[in-house]
Amino acid sequence: MILPKKCTITLEQAQAQMAFNEWNERDDIVILDTETTGLYGEICEISVINRNGDVLFDSLVKPTEPISEQSTNIHGITNEMVAEAASWPEVWEKLYPIIKDKLILIYNDEFDVRLMKESFYHWEDELGQERVDELIELIDELDTDCVMRTYAQLIGSERWVKLTQACGYATEHRALSDCKATLDVIKKCYKPEFTQKDFE
Repeated sequence: MILPKKCTITLEQAQAQMAFNEWNERDDIVILDTETTGLYGEICEISVINRNGDVLFDSLVKPTEPISEQSTNIHGITNEMVAEAASWPEVWEKLYPIIKDKLILIYNDEFDVRLMKESFYHWEDELGQERVDELIELIDELDTDCVMRTYAQLIGSERWVKLTQACGYATEHRALSDCKATLDVIKKCYKPEFTQKDFE
């Protein structure tokens, strides 16, 4: 596939644009975001919205280990706030039916998907290795895509772009607000006038 001379963007940028256009036109997408106890910890909050911005799921999660002070300084979630929250296995039982048949758009999908898996590792003693393996497999089977990588590809950036830079404003660093900021990025990158014919 060779770009026509009149086209001023690269093939990679064109592909990213088509991805954003598809995301804005599909009815089966959801946007997911998490907050965590640390970079290699557990989920302490998770939210999901649809393409219209409607909240489908929004919950604090009680981790098995304390939230680090560094993480609390970022998202503002304290150990007191999650003390009475549901556990990750309990949250997952309600979350999974909402997302299982959807295209799940996540700003940094590698991070959030990894933490969804790692949050189950802390429950191996209670759930058993076999059950945890089954749950991890369900996560592996989810249909996810990364908004951050696609946005960087669209603007021709070799580096990944922070969500605050991509959406153009400071976020609250909470799961629901970051879902909405990710949706804003998706919406602002919608160019329906750009079609497959423009770069075939």
